[in-house]
Amino acid sequence: MVVIPDSHRSSSTSIGSSAFESCDKLTFVSLGDSVSKIESEAFERCSSLRTVLLSNSLTTIGSSAFYGCNSLESIVIPSSVNTIGDRAFDSCSKLTSVTLGSNSAVGSFQRAFPKSVTKHVFLGDAVTGIPSDAFYSSALESILIPNSVTWIGSGAFSNCWALTSVTIPSSVTSIASKTFAWSAITSVTIGDSVTTIEDSAFYYCNSLTSIIIPHSVSSIRGQAFEGCSHLTNVFYFGLKDPGSSATSIFSNPSTLRVLVPDEYEDDYFCGKQIRFPQQVSSSSHVAVSLLVLLLAAAFLLVI
Repeated sequence: MVVIPDSHRSSSTSIGSSAFESCDKLTFVSLGDSVSKIESEAFERCSSLRTVLLSNSLTTIGSSAFYGCNSLESIVIPSSVNTIGDRAFDSCSKLTSVTLGSNSAVGSFQRAFPKSVTKHVFLGDAVTGIPSDAFYSSALESILIPNSVTWIGSGAFSNCWALTSVTIPSSVTSIASKTFAWSAITSVTIGDSVTTIEDSAFYYCNSLTSIIIPHSVSSIRGQAFEGCSHLTNVFYFGLKDPGSSATSIFSNPSTLRVLVPDEYEDDYFCGKQIRFPQQVSSSSHVAVSLLVLLLAAAFLLVI
């Protein structure tokens, strides 16, 4: 067990490089607010380490700091951390749950965490954005995105083969290009501040069968749902066609069922005709003509 208590002094402490490397009996580490930096390889290959508690004074986690800690199942990165070195948590074969408290932590996911192992990610309230390709081709199964997040970069969740459900908070205004491309998404909740769904945002999401698009969305760009071969139902709550200037938004417009409000102002939805002008039959023409004649006769009698 390693416990470094909080300090009332203004000076900070670092855990030196390789300080506890290969301490295979070490199971618990708690670092108080006096520790601001964990140097590279500080806890590398501590194979029995199961619990790590980090304080909000920590700013740096060095490269390979917890590399090969095969008993570590979860970690909470505090919002104070602004630097995480390469492979800091790589080869942690049981690290399935990660809480990322800062933008820097989210940005370092690809190079610092075992993306083929980590399944559950929680983002802290200090996180304001998710960079492009942040979780690309990872084993991610679930992610909690707080309302503090205002933007999500292109390809952020692309090729996430195990990610089936995502809620995009109302703080986000755009779904970027290829955000969910080639993912296993079956359900997505889009916040009512999203105004734009960019090109290829859901490209080849073959498991997606239906989607609800809020009234706030005024623009859906080309190929946004291209390759979504099982998408059969779209529920749109806006009143105007959001994709009139785009082409090839959907793969199967002929079989797509689109539901819009009664007040919807257009006959088309993203290139698909959803309303047809009523054709007046010949009998209707006769009826209208007779009505006109009767009204004219009545008018003549009155005068």
